[in-house]
Amino acid sequence: MESDFLRQANDIDSNQIPVVAYYRVSTGQQNESGLGLEAQASAVERLCASRSYGIVAAYAGRGVSGSKPLNERAALMAAIADVKQSGAKALVVSRLDRLSREPLVFITVERILARHGARLISASGEGTENDSPGAVLMRRILQAVAEQESALISLRTTAATLHIHHDGLPSGDSQGNCSGLQLRSPGEDANGTRLRIPYGDTDEASSCLQLRNAAEDSNR
Repeated sequence: MESDFLRQANDIDSNQIPVVAYYRVSTGQQNESGLGLEAQASAVERLCASRSYGIVAAYAGRGVSGSKPLNERAALMAAIADVKQSGAKALVVSRLDRLSREPLVFITVERILARHGARLISASGEGTENDSPGAVLMRRILQAVAEQESALISLRTTAATLHIHHDGLPSGDSQGNCSGLQLRSPGEDANGTRLRIPYGDTDEASSCLQLRNAAEDSNR
């Protein structure tokens, strides 16, 4: 189950087409980046304003991996149910990988929505504009890419764990938290990214940070 989800209901004008919005973040880092809930909501709202869509309800799933199956996605399932109950014409996301990284979930959601006279729409386009052969192909390609990214993240996490255990270095907890290691932020790099440099044993700290970064990636 998703650790948290929020629902916001809205009244819309009679001349607007009703839609339901869905947003997802899996880590605190994503919440602070361009993948955060506010950034996703802004993208969806811009699309809706340009097409006379009215958001009747918005659901936000927080702390959930995009690789989880549909039955473990409480906010997404609630959003789909709201599409049916409200008569909304679409479920709108900022990007397709915010919906899921699993092709089976994509296809299942598309079919459920179609049964209720609705469709899945991405604010980024991504082949969701219509069901032409080219558009369907685009969606399937992007779904395959999202699945591959999820698989590669899992492989990197496994490789990092095996490397650390093989070298006998501390791996922290399951979330990659490094007990006993202090971190400092001496400044920013050329891209304006805050740098976190470990005190103490370099190999020990860097290996622990490697696992922590992999753990964050695995939850995307």
